[in-house]
Amino acid sequence: MRVVLIDAKKREIREEDLRDDDDEGSLKTLQDAVGGLIECGFQYDNGDCIYVNEEGLFGPMDAFFFIEGSHQPFAGNGVLSGVDDSGDTVDAKMSIDELRQKVRFMNRREAAQWSVENQADFVEEDNG
Repeated sequence: MRVVLIDAKKREIREEDLRDDDDEGSLKTLQDAVGGLIECGFQYDNGDCIYVNEEGLFGPMDAFFFIEGSHQPFAGNGVLSGVDDSGDTVDAKMSIDELRQKVRFMNRREAAQWSVENQADFVEEDNG
């Protein structure tokens, strides 16, 4: 399955082929890619979804990314994949170049500043 990995720590976006032993993408391969339980953090009209670690804000919060049009920055990595009419994960439709134009990487301080400016309460400023 062709996906696009958003690596917040390395601040890079790259295509990957996520397959499990059955030569298909699976829940486990997506969870491994984001480092935990997944949820769709943002979905595009074409069916593509950005999966993120649903518990990302409970772990070390030092690397974030923001997707143009989303409701908040996301902690940790993200994976863009397609979703078909049955809800199954399929190849992403969006190109890597399109996604690169929509992603902004942030550190903790930048994510906290975004939350203040947008009156979101998901990350506290580190005063230490």
